[in-house]
This record gives sequence, structure tokens and C-alpha cells, in this order.
Amino acid sequence: MEHPNDLTNFVPPTPHDLPISGGHKPRSDEVRPNLLELMITCTQLSNRVLDLEEVQTTQDKVITILKLRVKSLEKKQKARTSQLINRRLFKGRVETHTDKRLGKDASKHGRNDDKTKELNLIDGVDT
Repeated sequence: MEHPNDLTNFVPPTPHDLPISGGHKPRSDEVRPNLLELMITCTQLSNRVLDLEEVQTTQDKVITILKLRVKSLEKKQKARTSQLINRRLFKGRVETHTDKRLGKDASKHGRNDDKTKELNLIDGVDT
């Protein structure tokens, strides 16, 4: 039941077989790169692209880490400078220490309280 003119076995002519193209056709293997060379070149270029993408990813990670480190160092520097400024501003301020002898706060030593002044005023009025 097979037909002798079956179209499934038809092979279209290659461009080299066409008489329309005409002109000089180089048929040497030296001029045209063969399929194997093209595949090798394509594989090498693909590997190169993958390597470059990997390098870029690695560099992006390093850049991100360095940016975080810079922010951290800037925070530390800002805190350090603000501490120095605070020390300079409040350097003249006297720190309060407890005087063990007197049992009082050393900053209040020699100073009269408001209550003491009021008592003295009231006592002075009564006499």
C-alpha cells in the first residue's frame, strides 16, 4: 500500500546544490569552520560568560559587606565624636562625691538648704 512517490522521504536541496546561487563557491574545509570548531568556540564563550557572572556576584557580595562595614565605622566615629564633645562641654562640671566624714553629699557641703534659710528667718522674726 505504499506509494512510490511518498513525500515523507523528500529531502530539500541544500543551498550549495541550487543552480540559482551561481558564482564562486569555496568548497575547501579551510575556509568554512566546521561544526565541531563552532561548538567548541560556543562552549568556551559560554564558560567565559558564566565565570564573569560568578565574578560579578562575588564582587557584589564584597561591595555589600564593605558598605555595611563603612556604616558601622561611621556610627562608631559619630558616637566617639559626640562623646568627646560631651566631655568638653561638661568638663567644668563638678562631679558629686559622698564625703564619708560628713555623711553628706560633697556638692552640698557649705551650702544652706532652703529649709535652713526658712528656719533662720522664722527664728529671727520670733525673737
